[in-house]
Amino acid sequence: MQFGYEAFRALLPNLAPATNLPVSPDYTLGPGDSLIMYVWNLPLNIPGGALYDSAALMIDRSGSTFVPRVGSVPLQGLTLAQAQEVLRTRLARYYTGFELRVALGELRSISVYVIGEVNRPGTYSISPFSTVLDALFAAGGSTKMGTLRLIRITRGGQVLGEVDLYEFLLRGQRAIGPPLQSGDTIFVPFIGPVAAIAGEVKRPGIYELRPGTSIGALVVMAGGSLPTAALDRVQVERLQGSAGKVLLDIPFGVAQVGQGGGGTDLLQDGDLVTVFRAQDRLNNAITLEGFVRNPGLYEWKPGMRLSDVLRPEVLLPEAHRDRVEVIRVRPDFSRAVLTVDLRELWASSPTPNSAQDLILQPQDRISVQSEVVGPSTVTLSGEVKRPGTYAVTKGERLSSAIRRAGGFTDKAYPKAAVFTRDSVRKKEKAQLDDFVRIQEERIFAETSAVAAGAGGEAAGPLRESLIQRRAMLRMMAERAVVGRVVLKLTDLDQFEGSEFDVVLEDGDMLAVPMQPSSVLVMGAVRNSTSVLFQPGAPAEYYVEKAGGLNKEADKEEVHIVKADGSAVRGYTKIRELEPGDTIVAPSSIEPKYRALPVWRDVATIIGQFALTLATVYNIFK
Repeated sequence: MQFGYEAFRALLPNLAPATNLPVSPDYTLGPGDSLIMYVWNLPLNIPGGALYDSAALMIDRSGSTFVPRVGSVPLQGLTLAQAQEVLRTRLARYYTGFELRVALGELRSISVYVIGEVNRPGTYSISPFSTVLDALFAAGGSTKMGTLRLIRITRGGQVLGEVDLYEFLLRGQRAIGPPLQSGDTIFVPFIGPVAAIAGEVKRPGIYELRPGTSIGALVVMAGGSLPTAALDRVQVERLQGSAGKVLLDIPFGVAQVGQGGGGTDLLQDGDLVTVFRAQDRLNNAITLEGFVRNPGLYEWKPGMRLSDVLRPEVLLPEAHRDRVEVIRVRPDFSRAVLTVDLRELWASSPTPNSAQDLILQPQDRISVQSEVVGPSTVTLSGEVKRPGTYAVTKGERLSSAIRRAGGFTDKAYPKAAVFTRDSVRKKEKAQLDDFVRIQEERIFAETSAVAAGAGGEAAGPLRESLIQRRAMLRMMAERAVVGRVVLKLTDLDQFEGSEFDVVLEDGDMLAVPMQPSSVLVMGAVRNSTSVLFQPGAPAEYYVEKAGGLNKEADKEEVHIVKADGSAVRGYTKIRELEPGDTIVAPSSIEPKYRALPVWRDVATIIGQFALTLATVYNIFK
């Protein structure tokens, strides 16, 4: 933002021209001025009191005023003090023993011309006390293409002076420029060179430059630097015409800012100066955390030891005193963990054991743990009466947690419940990552083989196929829910004490869904879909509803994934299914190295790949 223009506009409605200022005796009179003449006699102790009279006088266009009983008196060009003496002399011809005082009444107005880069150029009638600033306000101020620093005042064809509005904007000096007279011209030229300043200064912006303006002077115009500024270096981005821009790193300092200087580093038109933020990293602090009364940052002092920070009264009652860790950053930025036994340290008091009483270094972090082990928790969600997170005791079983949650609702379908365990999730995640890696290698090898048989014209589509297949593989791997443990969850009375009533671990989760109403058929069928469950219907019924197996199906590998997550191979042997079961029909996974038409090869490979992922997703969901 250009400095000065917005502030100039904001003051326009509130800054009235000077009309009621006190008039000094050296004020020069002219046509249009109004005078008030007061006359009274002396001494005041005469019988009947003092004689008093007043008269309003107006200086006409001839420069004279008419005084009763005296006549016309020329006053133009006289100061107010001189006019009072002239009137005293004239009245002395007719009166004796009187006193006289002349005061200025209404002021005359003067006409000045305000032209150039202003919002409303023209002729303005203003008070003779008005300044150049008042005239500019009357004209609406400078436009953003007009200068604020080199405004010229001319009178009778001669330049009286130049006005710098920064004296008003930065220092509050309102009386700038010579006194105005009628006929004066105020001219606002185009704006001069400018430079911008950004970063850690109080008033970032674009400032107009005077010749010889240094970087330090620009910082001063911007209100000075902030306490967060790094003044050892400022950066200047400078235009060089058709050669583009260059960056200059200028050595700087606090002293140069205070002096408004900057050495020989003078600014050029279009420069951008950046004052950077200083590093706010605490270099002389240590951190105390954990089970202490006042955790936080502490000042590090040379020679400070652990006993200076960790005293018996600092620790909370449950703090673990046998092992306190000091995490230290090595010079190569690796971390070292140093352990200290506080009981051994304090036992050697008043002379602490130097082996235990470590000398602290800056940025050390002292961690005090608790001797109290927090309870394990499990989460129950879905169709239980009171879903939520429950604290469990050591050895507590799943049936106990379900009873504490109020048991199942009447809409629950325990056979499809999903039980996940964090320790299992970590192992399966590693296995899934290995699976993804092997499949990516297989995709690449198979695509290369088909590309070799398809010819050069198929290279583009096959590369696109490779990209799509890898993306699909990673997407499915990310969405696969791992960590599921297969449990045959039935009626709570039957489940309690069974082999599936597992001992709970911290982080276990059980989600009990509502009873589904369909059987999912997916894979190498003509239309993968969910089929409405029909009691007593065999598996072949659902496959037929999905259009039957296609020619790519591997009939020997068709299997059923039960709602509880278990898998049963050979779906033809299962004459009856349950709601929530899934029939999976994989494709044949034999590699195709024949030189088939390219689009048929691509479709076959993608079909095999999608089905393999669907099987993985169904197993891990």
